Amino acid sequence: MAATTSSPCPPARPVAEAAPGESVEALAALYLGNILYDRGELDEGSVDPRIAGQLGAYKAWHREMAPKLIAIEELIEGDGYCGRPDRVCRIHGMTWVVDIKAGAEAASWHGVQLAAYAHALDPPHLALRRANLYLRESGRYLFRRRANPKDWPRFAAALEKWRRTSG
Repeated sequence: MAATTSSPCPPARPVAEAAPGESVEALAALYLGNILYDRGELDEGSVDPRIAGQLGAYKAWHREMAPKLIAIEELIEGDGYCGRPDRVCRIHGMTWVVDIKAGAEAASWHGVQLAAYAHALDPPHLALRRANLYLRESGRYLFRRRANPKDWPRFAAALEKWRRTSG
């Protein structure tokens, strides 16, 4: 993964889209809690009760899937786009790009987003496995593999349209 210092990408900042009934502050706390957990720096006593279930789901995913983290929120750049996949990791000998969703239901664009990350991480092939990790307030998670071969062409078409219309 290559990050450059002269990037046209905006600086990193937690961006969260709250689902109805959720607060952006709670999602930002979950984002930070997940990172601290990954680094072994989480103070369990400081966990906001609003995110305890979802953080528990993240911990369960770690226990059950045993990901070996390669990158956490690292800037990647594709041809004219950039992003920060939540995690790049090895699971059972396979390399995965994982995007974490909290309070979100599965949507088709989630696979398109992951295809863009995978393409930037491993050009020009999509050999990386892609998945969304949906964290539930109940403490459960859903690890959903994304393998639709149409995801990358959809992203590439949207990017080309954006280039034509944005001058």
